[in-house]
Amino acid sequence: MTDAMIREINSTGPQRLAKARGIPVPEAAAWIELASLAFRWKKEVPNWRESREEMVQVSHQQ
Repeated sequence: MTDAMIREINSTGPQRLAKARGIPVPEAAAWIELASLAFRWKKEVPNWRESREEMVQVSHQQ
């Protein structure tokens, strides 16, 4: 989930964005929860870009 996607969700409103994109609302709710977790994680982890790259590398190795 990119910063632009997070900003779009925050600025548009979850249900309106889901309708505009044709996404069922329960699925949209899951994406919104994921966006909020990502946003909080970025604020709490100072070097989040490096951490994310390490996590991706680890997940590909498994």
